[in-house]
Amino acid sequence: MEKISVTERLDNTIHLLKSLIPELDALIADMQKNGGWFTLDNLDLSPAIKNLKLENWAEFYLDEKAIRALPVLFLLNEDELKNALKNPDQAKEDLKIASSILLEEDFFELPDNAEEHFSLLSPEEQLFELKQASIGILTMILGLFNALSGMVHGTSLCKLVAQAKNGDDDALCKSVQIDRTILFLPFAKERIIKAQLNNNGFFLEKLALKIKSPILGKKIKYRTLWLTLALLDDEGFLSLPHEEILNICEKIGVYGAEHGIEDVGHLRKRLTDYKRKNWN
Repeated sequence: MEKISVTERLDNTIHLLKSLIPELDALIADMQKNGGWFTLDNLDLSPAIKNLKLENWAEFYLDEKAIRALPVLFLLNEDELKNALKNPDQAKEDLKIASSILLEEDFFELPDNAEEHFSLLSPEEQLFELKQASIGILTMILGLFNALSGMVHGTSLCKLVAQAKNGDDDALCKSVQIDRTILFLPFAKERIIKAQLNNNGFFLEKLALKIKSPILGKKIKYRTLWLTLALLDDEGFLSLPHEEILNICEKIGVYGAEHGIEDVGHLRKRLTDYKRKNWN
């Protein structure tokens, strides 16, 4: 596989966000109505996450390239996926990383309550379906949490987790506010043990406050814009000229007064506000 150009990657990102933004925005709107907490009871993802053994999804935050590879893997057909997983040395670097994680045996254990049609598939077909299901769920969960982190803190969870692993307690607390499963990561456990044994009540109280705080602490005025900036930031496109970012927002469909963006000057102010989140 040849590495795609920046232009191609930007085009692919715009295409993806055009379909993704409305879905994520509707979910975030429901969260705001629910005091900043998830309202995913109707999806009932818990059985699938348990049966596919995906509870440790926070491990992906430790390797940003692995997260970026997931959507690519999901879009591959069966033959392409098999080739990528069997021949990682011939695949893109991010596919190599994702392959090593997704080939872990625990990710593909058969569900306890497989549907009837699933039982009619061959073992090879069943394995492929489970891999695709795992990739799909992981892509949704990790993408959603990273987007929420960008909207709330002005930076991705991958960056916060990297800072937290290097000893930044503030980054650890911020990341836990977005995704509590980060507490399962070894370095987070070690930090809590150290704080407990060293009577570091200040850190534990700060961490406890973030654990019980809603993911979205307050209503976001420019919701679709903030979401778009967070996703563009995660892809490394916020360094583009402001005129080009405005053009991207227009293509995605979040441009105009009704969305809180009217011109380059207005967008520049919103970009400053967004980046300021990461300074606090």
